[in-house]
Amino acid sequence: MAAQKFTAGFGYQLGRGAKRAIGAYLRYEQHVESWLIYQGVPPIAAGLFLASVKFALLGVLFYSATWLLLIVAAVLVISKLDGAATFSEAVDEWPLTTYSELRNTPGYDPNLYNDISHEQYIDD
Repeated sequence: MAAQKFTAGFGYQLGRGAKRAIGAYLRYEQHVESWLIYQGVPPIAAGLFLASVKFALLGVLFYSATWLLLIVAAVLVISKLDGAATFSEAVDEWPLTTYSELRNTPGYDPNLYNDISHEQYIDD
């Protein structure tokens, strides 16, 4: 039986990319911490500074994600309400279909409806 060639799926490639990105970030962070120590900052202060920067970025990320989630939820609620507010077909139809039905309504004016067959129609 021949050995099958391994093909990396999307999840596997995504995991490898994340591992490489995290490794690159940790190397850069170590480089920045070494640079701060070389500049005369005590090692504990450099570590605290980098940790505070991480927490600040994490706070900005959570803040942005919260507002994005609220906006998406509002859009979903509005779209759901918009779909529920549609009128039935019976309401959309014109209730009066002939001139005889229209003429029996109170306050009927033949000039407004261009009803030229009506005896009170006045052509300007």
